[in-house]
Amino acid sequence: MRVPAEELETIEEDVQIIDSSLQFVNDLLRNMLDMHRANSNQIKIEFGPVDILRDILEPVASMLYQRGSDFEVELDCPEGLIAFTDKLRLKQTMLNLGRNSTKFVTTGFVRLRAEVVNGVVHLFVEDSGAGIPEEKKKQLFGKFQQALDSLSQGTGLGLSLCKKLVELMGGELYLDESFDSGIPNHPGARFVVNLRIMPSEEEKVDDEYQYLSTRELRKSSIIVEGRKLPENLNCLIVDDEFRLRQLFARHISRVTKGWKIREASNGETALRLAEEQTFDLVSSSCR
Repeated sequence: MRVPAEELETIEEDVQIIDSSLQFVNDLLRNMLDMHRANSNQIKIEFGPVDILRDILEPVASMLYQRGSDFEVELDCPEGLIAFTDKLRLKQTMLNLGRNSTKFVTTGFVRLRAEVVNGVVHLFVEDSGAGIPEEKKKQLFGKFQQALDSLSQGTGLGLSLCKKLVELMGGELYLDESFDSGIPNHPGARFVVNLRIMPSEEEKVDDEYQYLSTRELRKSSIIVEGRKLPENLNCLIVDDEFRLRQLFARHISRVTKGWKIREASNGETALRLAEEQTFDLVSSSCR
């Protein structure tokens, strides 16, 4: 039985409304639970080396990407920017801020950015939305604030939770009121996460990860069943553990000088990279 086009469009709209409503309820419950844990000091902050681009910004950008949308999700972060912080909570914060931006942007961009400012690591979420009204800026991070978007899609907890998580990590979150997107009639907004920590040098791999022995690897080339592997290959390493990615990449680089190595910390990022280029070898151990 063929469904008329007009009826199909109505069904699709109804499904989108239901999906949006379920997402709202899910976000509300999750944020309320996290807020309760944060206020009760039940959230455990676990510090470790974090690759800001691979572990934070690329995965968040992949989750924010909307096929067919009228805005771009942009990334701007130097390679090899490492910070000693909580990967899970920092990613949660950036994702919440990014999703908040997508509710306001109808054209232009949502930009995830990171840089070292005055010696410490800063992350930014910038957009070309309608901006934040002056009367709402003073209570921007208060709990149960009235939603900023015209459709009241927000839970009123997101920004408050983000601020609490950043403070638990020892940083600060604030709105940069001097920001302008550069797009006429779309002033936009910029949220700044100041981690208050200096960037880390490339971390040495812990002894527990040293089960991969370099003594068995040929330093001139890799031999498989008596044959040399090609000298120029594109390799993608997918792993949610920073140390393991670094260890594997380091071993490959030592014995295969001509291989180009890319890293991804989750499946979404790996799929996006695979759309952009062809890989000859993919190694994945993501859970």
